[in-house]
Amino acid sequence: MLDKKDKAKRNSNDVKLHRNKRKERIESGNPELWNIKDCAAILSTDYLRAKYGFMAWQKIGQLMNYPLHTELKK
Repeated sequence: MLDKKDKAKRNSNDVKLHRNKRKERIESGNPELWNIKDCAAILSTDYLRAKYGFMAWQKIGQLMNYPLHTELKK
C-alpha cells in the first residue's frame, strides 16, 4: 500500500500530466480537440482568450448543440 508521501507524489505527477495534455490540446489551435474544460481555461486566461476566444465560444456552442450563426441565416 502507498504511504501518504508516495500517494501525494503520484497525484502531483498526474496533475502535471493532465495540465500538460490540456496545454498541448489548446496550443494545437484545433478546436476539434478541445473539450468544454479546455474552452473554459481559454476564456479564463487573457492571452488565450485574445488568441482563441472566438473559437472557444464556437466550440462551446457546438458542444451544447446550439446552431451556428451561419446556420441561423439559412
